[in-house]
Amino acid sequence: TNNQPIFEWRSVTNDLLPLNKCVAGHRRGGLPIYVGRAYHNYHLIPGTVLPTHDCIYVPYNGSAHHYTSYEVLTNPNDYKLQWIISSNGNVPKGAIKGGHESNGEIYYIGRVACGGAFESIGKVHPSLEVLYVPYGSKEWCFEEYEVLCLETEVSDEDDNSGDDSVTDSDGD
Repeated sequence: TNNQPIFEWRSVTNDLLPLNKCVAGHRRGGLPIYVGRAYHNYHLIPGTVLPTHDCIYVPYNGSAHHYTSYEVLTNPNDYKLQWIISSNGNVPKGAIKGGHESNGEIYYIGRVACGGAFESIGKVHPSLEVLYVPYGSKEWCFEEYEVLCLETEVSDEDDNSGDDSVTDSDGD
């Protein structure tokens, strides 16, 4: 087993997105969106990075909150990722941990199509059994969604999916 992290969370500086960022979907006109995360009220929340807005949107308590200080998920070793359909707070094997509540509960990275084909990234909240995403100025919740996962054969082979194989920009 190799000890290199599979994924890394990289801080965004001066509105410059890091290399090897994970494309998570697309918006109007084919513009890419990326997986990011930001702190809000002591919760580290996964959300939607819109490069054209120079910010991240995270869902919390009924609203979409935007931040210019955030991290972006990168895939420097080019591991194969897949979005797996799930529901009711469930997360498949190989699901990538995206953040946590202030009480330590883990959030996973999920997405759903909002307003038609516009994909939005947010937090799968296992104990509340839904995915929350930011869209417009609001937080929306969905019982059915997709979860970002490492392809199973990779996670079986390395057996280090999830937080064990992810570092942040400080190397933690």
